[in-house]
Amino acid sequence: MTYGTDWTDYDFRPAPPGWRLAYLTDSPLGYFTIAMPGWMVQVETRYNLVTCATQDPRPLADRPRRVVAATSYGDGTIEAVEGGDSSNFWQVIDPTNPEPTTDQAAAERARLARGQLEAVSTP
Repeated sequence: MTYGTDWTDYDFRPAPPGWRLAYLTDSPLGYFTIAMPGWMVQVETRYNLVTCATQDPRPLADRPRRVVAATSYGDGTIEAVEGGDSSNFWQVIDPTNPEPTTDQAAAERARLARGQLEAVSTP
């Protein structure tokens, strides 16, 4: 059987106060931050590439897991944050670190722009 893998939300753990998510913007500051509600624990899940139905015979305890930052929305929805899912997601900032500088935001935007140009020009 041909199958693909994906990550499925399994558990949520609240973050202590002070954890933040930073998103790049076109604003003068170059980014904004929001409070990070917590961490999403995810398990790897196999699915059938033809039917897209979940078909994972492995016991849940034997599947790979990962922990990723989570964000929340106004309607109370909480979901995992991944760079690929939100093109402007930049970084997680822990309570012991200061806010990034505008120069750091500009450098990250420039790095991302270079990467996009390389991807377009690569045969």
